[in-house]
Amino acid sequence: MSQFPYFTKNSLLVILLQKMSGLATITSKRQLTIPVKMFEQLGLSTGDKMIIETTNGELRLKKATKLISELAGSIKVKKTIPDIDKAISQAKEARFSR
Repeated sequence: MSQFPYFTKNSLLVILLQKMSGLATITSKRQLTIPVKMFEQLGLSTGDKMIIETTNGELRLKKATKLISELAGSIKVKKTIPDIDKAISQAKEARFSR
């Protein structure tokens, strides 16, 4: 440590972490702020929905829209409704009978 007399072991670790990836602090409300450079590099916007996964003790964040595009086309949906008038009547009944 003598080569860095003004830094403690912990402050050097903080500097290294900030350079390599990013350092964030969890607040008392369990909130985490994403560093500005990462936020901008990922094209995130305020209010974006994120999916949070845990893998081997690590957190991974993914934009919810990315998941939607990954799943697109994986579910087969009927293209027609056999009795459209009946479906409309049932939907109206369900909506207005509340």
